[in-house]
Amino acid sequence: MASVLFLTYCSAQKAPIERGRADEVYASIRVRAFVRVCRELGAPYGFVSGLFGIVMGWEEIPRYDHRLTREDIERLLPRVRQRLRQYRRIVFYKPRPLEGNLYLELLRRAAGRRLRVVHRVAELRRYLAS
Repeated sequence: MASVLFLTYCSAQKAPIERGRADEVYASIRVRAFVRVCRELGAPYGFVSGLFGIVMGWEEIPRYDHRLTREDIERLLPRVRQRLRQYRRIVFYKPRPLEGNLYLELLRRAAGRRLRVVHRVAELRRYLAS
């Protein structure tokens, strides 16, 4: 079982490309900061997508426009559980308390007590360094 996977939710802001690595397609400031910190510390990272479930940063995806809905949670739950099964701990970077709550709900249902939520880049760095 792998140790820790670091996740954040996808972003509505996308790069002006048709296809690319997930960490290139998602283009918000939050995502760029998350990716930079994970890369600096060599940590495995990915995204919670309303369309695909869990997408690793290196996976190629098309540019799309789909925000997670309650109905998506039921559809994606088995896929997300399967994808997270190999990790002992899941750390979810969610800096804005009022954003990303459906993504958090999906992760809570899929990961249970293995899930930790961090709200600041400094917390993320501390977790990555430990």
